[in-house]
Amino acid sequence: MENEPYIIKVIGGVRYAIISGVVKSVLPASWFQIELDGSKKLVRGKISGKIRRYRIRIELGDKVQVRLSLSDLQNSAGRDNIIGIITRRGNIKLDDAAS
Repeated sequence: MENEPYIIKVIGGVRYAIISGVVKSVLPASWFQIELDGSKKLVRGKISGKIRRYRIRIELGDKVQVRLSLSDLQNSAGRDNIIGIITRRGNIKLDDAAS
């Protein structure tokens, strides 16, 4: 995970990494399997409140932005169940995420 570009944000005292990726599979109950850019690591993601509120559809192959806890990223050595929140959908540049 050290080689991939990400932005760090602090929300409510917790540090999060914002990483872009591609939706690889759609799971039941609004869950998605996401392949992170810069690595072949797969994480599970659930849609955020605003995406759900405005009924933005996320489909297979969409480029999304995922918010992951930094502690999850650092302690994920043998785990394959990292969970993130999908915060954006569409053509995403990491420069846009900082705003």
